[in-house]
Amino acid sequence: MPTKARIKEWSENMKIPELISYEKSHHHISMVLKMNASLCWFEGHFPNYAILPAIAQIYMAKYFSALFFAQYDQEPSKTLEQLKSAPKLNIASLNRMKFVKPIEPDNEVILDLTFNEQKQTIKFSYSDLNGNAFSQGQLKLISAQ
Repeated sequence: MPTKARIKEWSENMKIPELISYEKSHHHISMVLKMNASLCWFEGHFPNYAILPAIAQIYMAKYFSALFFAQYDQEPSKTLEQLKSAPKLNIASLNRMKFVKPIEPDNEVILDLTFNEQKQTIKFSYSDLNGNAFSQGQLKLISAQ
């Protein structure tokens, strides 16, 4: 069972992967993320074969959607302090979820996010650097306020 200090450390420092690079337009962003083995999501999932849980992939898609689309006019920084400033959004619905291949520690992955302004949804997909799919889905986000 993790201690309170460990849980606090996770929430402050270890939920967000390293942002290597990104390309952005008004309704789309493609980013390369390094899924460092030190990310809290890998701990205990699973003991002898660590993989990135589906909930972590959804969390990261939500997080980066809030960061890039809700604050479109501000260029995000790669620093943890800047990444903590993402607006607070909740997930209203999840659709078309598909998890094809596990994401392992230290993988570099491409996360593509596409915002559909009319439907107010975010389509996300994770793939390796060669374009082979890990997962995909669609989020509907609403303000947490």
